[in-house]
Amino acid sequence: VSSANALRDLISRPDFLAYRRICIDLDRWCSGLELGQLDAMEFIELLDDTPDTQIAELKKEAFRVAGDMGSAMKLLADYCSANSADDMQMFKHILDFFIDLCEEGDLSSVAFFLPQLQSLHLQMLPPKDNNELLRVELMEDFLLTIAVKHSVQLALETTWSYVADLEDSLFHINISPSTRRRRFSVLRFVCELESLLFDFQDGWGGGSISLRHMLTPSKHQVTLLRDEMMELTKNRKDTSSTFLSRSIRMEILSQAKFSKPPEEAAQEALKAAKCADYFSSHLSFTRRICDVAEKLRFLDVSRREPELKKEMDSLNSSGSMGGDPLNQTKGDCLMRVLRVPSTEGHVFRSKERTPILLLMETIGEELDTNTLKEKSIDERLKEQSKRQVPKNGPSEEEANNRRAASHYAVDLELPEFGDVQSSQEFQPPDEKFDNINENIEK
Repeated sequence: VSSANALRDLISRPDFLAYRRICIDLDRWCSGLELGQLDAMEFIELLDDTPDTQIAELKKEAFRVAGDMGSAMKLLADYCSANSADDMQMFKHILDFFIDLCEEGDLSSVAFFLPQLQSLHLQMLPPKDNNELLRVELMEDFLLTIAVKHSVQLALETTWSYVADLEDSLFHINISPSTRRRRFSVLRFVCELESLLFDFQDGWGGGSISLRHMLTPSKHQVTLLRDEMMELTKNRKDTSSTFLSRSIRMEILSQAKFSKPPEEAAQEALKAAKCADYFSSHLSFTRRICDVAEKLRFLDVSRREPELKKEMDSLNSSGSMGGDPLNQTKGDCLMRVLRVPSTEGHVFRSKERTPILLLMETIGEELDTNTLKEKSIDERLKEQSKRQVPKNGPSEEEANNRRAASHYAVDLELPEFGDVQSSQEFQPPDEKFDNINENIEK
């Protein structure tokens, strides 16, 4: 009786009601327990017979119904220090729920909480035992998956945050011991992120663009690092519990060299090349702007504005623009800078820095990989036939449009559009070129 009463109190809690709203079987079992049709043992046996995959989907749907990203983030922070197997599974389900949001197009919700996710990951570094290592692997697998598969802007946000943490640990003396301890783990994670984004073999080999002078290994050190990463990759293949249900690491480790059709492989290679180009150009362009601001700091106040105009003119003439420094998350749309008007800049005064205000002209570039799809012969013949002029002359709609264009040309004292078009389309080639020359002379 006491067990049944405890179960009734449990299923009447607000957090448990969310499970009942999205699972018909669970709601029926709970109703049977409340009405006395089931006892405590029967209720528990029914729950034990439920497949693990159904329970996992149930928990993720409960997040969707009962709470928002804030509540899910709070649970994730609580489970970061979990030790039991059940807590580890819950930690994994929450990260899978975040990936579901990305795949459903709700990328902005995950992007909004990305700084908190990065902070949780940094606090978990370096792992001290096997349980902490498993949680770190899951968290890194999640961050790499959303950055590489869903948004290059998230990859840039992650890179800037972790590079700033590395700069604090490497170049500042008065820094916390925890920041100093995790710097090698952060260094490895940034290299792995860049390697996956650039689609390097075995997911390793990058880091020179993101880290620049902070990573300058010799040839011997590069060989040792690659051997160690190959050993780590082998261990990851043998441990499936360190991967999420959709993992960029697992995809790269499990796919064969020629497992995909050539057309699909070419489209993915093109998309990876576009993301890599945007990633590198954004970093280089933003760092160049920051170098200009740092240069102005050592000049007199009266010379800063003319020097800023000179630097912007030099930047525009070089033609080496990059991605939008604001790095707005817009899914498959990549914002590139076309020009920086040199006369629209302003230099602010500060005790330690020289902040600058710039106006930038940007353009959106769709991350579309359908450009490699070659048209079939039938499609090209159809398009060619549409461009040909019909033998019976122009249609009624085309004739009306030409008459309207002719009246408009007369009003502007221009050659009539209809006569030029008709002479070009319905006369023999020799007469056609003669009429074109006459129109040019007019």
